[in-house]
Amino acid sequence: MTAHMPTGWTYADLVAMPETTQRHEIIDGALVTSPTPHAWRHQRCITTLLMHIGHWNNQHQRGEVFTSPIDVVATPTKVVQPDVLFIAQEQLHIVGAYVDGAPDLVMEVVSPSNEAYDRVTKFRLYEQIGVGEYWIVDPIMQQIEVFLLVDGRYKMTGTYPMGTSAVSTLLDGLNVPVDAIFG
Repeated sequence: MTAHMPTGWTYADLVAMPETTQRHEIIDGALVTSPTPHAWRHQRCITTLLMHIGHWNNQHQRGEVFTSPIDVVATPTKVVQPDVLFIAQEQLHIVGAYVDGAPDLVMEVVSPSNEAYDRVTKFRLYEQIGVGEYWIVDPIMQQIEVFLLVDGRYKMTGTYPMGTSAVSTLLDGLNVPVDAIFG
């Protein structure tokens, strides 16, 4: 379950907090706290996505791949920790103690308790801050939805069920077999 705290939070407040096993994000100044996903399927999806995008990147040397926990600071009042993110070589200057700006690609594995958060709140935030491509990875539906940022709005480029491969428009040649993620 995700809990929303009163507004007024900034990244400085987040950094001052003690370390915890909970995920802390800030959406428009509101602190959002979620427990670390314990479902092995969630972690397996993230690991398999990381392996596929990492393998693609090793072949093409186009940037860097990261997994949560890493703070993506869009503004001091908009801070998230995507499950998997990719930053292109020419954008790597935004990576330091945290990611200072929008990644090129973000992948979120939805959990039953946080599905609306990933599908609505984070969707809007990623669109707003200019994340070029957003993948929603759904273990319940066993599908991957891919959205491309076009003229400041996300356009769905495909829904990929079992038996197909999710295809990136942004990262040429990145194809992820859905069966490998959920099989």
